[in-house]
Amino acid sequence: MACLVLGIHFIQKRGILRLQKPRLEKVLVKKVCMRGLPEFVIQISQPITIFCYNQGIQPLIGNSYGDQNMEDVRFFFGSGLRLSFGVTAAIYGLYYAFGPVLLTLFIKEANLFPVAYDALRMYELSTLVGSLNIVYICYFLSTQNTSPSIVIACSRGMCLNVLCIFIIPAVFGRESVWFPMIAAELITLILAVIVKKRFERRAEPPK
Repeated sequence: MACLVLGIHFIQKRGILRLQKPRLEKVLVKKVCMRGLPEFVIQISQPITIFCYNQGIQPLIGNSYGDQNMEDVRFFFGSGLRLSFGVTAAIYGLYYAFGPVLLTLFIKEANLFPVAYDALRMYELSTLVGSLNIVYICYFLSTQNTSPSIVIACSRGMCLNVLCIFIIPAVFGRESVWFPMIAAELITLILAVIVKKRFERRAEPPK
């Protein structure tokens, strides 16, 4: 989606920026790789996490749901939540402890360390909540509830994210610019919890 939006600039030939075959220079390539590494880690972490859950939790929940064993469904779902949150919290803890050291690899200006560290620390808080939302998405996919999984994925990835990015800084000021991601994930989590409770009431066999 981002490529399509940005591609309009080149298709309509706005401005003077043009795509050309680059001439590779070792020094420049090294700078680009070093400066792009943090963003690469952030962007690749969630696909890897989703892949791991699809290979682990999703089949277990799916098989249990196919056997109409809701007790095992709840067990695997709860285990997934705890595992996901625990691993994400451990990674966040490492950044919290060693973030300043890691930032020295990418930032040369010492006066930018506190700003970058505080900004990323607040931004990465959203991954704690996001790890739970990923498990909810896998849960709905495993129980043949595609629509809720699509709604949750779109909410956290596009709809609520975009709304919060515009609304929160406008209301609370530019100091809150790092909070929209956290807010979007929290609202999505509340939505997921409500939808899951309604689904479980329908899925429970009559007593």
